[in-house]
Amino acid sequence: MRRTVWSIPIANPAAGAGFAFTPAADQPSKLRTLLFQLATSATAANRQVVAELLDLEGTVVFQAAAAAVQTAGTTNTYQVSDAYGTPFTTGTLNGIGWPSMWLPPGWSVAVTVANEQAADQLSAGVYTAEFGWSAFERDEALAQLQQAAQALTTG
Repeated sequence: MRRTVWSIPIANPAAGAGFAFTPAADQPSKLRTLLFQLATSATAANRQVVAELLDLEGTVVFQAAAAAVQTAGTTNTYQVSDAYGTPFTTGTLNGIGWPSMWLPPGWSVAVTVANEQAADQLSAGVYTAEFGWSAFERDEALAQLQQAAQALTTG
């Protein structure tokens, strides 16, 4: 089955800020890649980049961190993908794993940076997602979400 895949540019957030992106308010989507850069100021501190999945209320339901912190005065590229299992760092490229799952309509993906300084800049963001699913896939995704919700409520 052919599905629509879109690459959507993400506007650069203000310096010193992360970003959140809602791929679709009216249909399910599946993250394929989220690519962006972080340029850190010369101010001392190591930055930790974290990708998050947010539900409709903005509650974090999944987090994945880069394998290594980024030092001051450097520029690194980050790629969040469902093709990665374990986070990795190769030179200035940082891969962050993401679950291979359909996001319900209106759910968001966010990027936060721990120890972010006022002059740090996230930029060049591009979100690539797959849209649309079959009735079977919809039912499977609903069952997965119900199982996850039950596991969370029962501990």
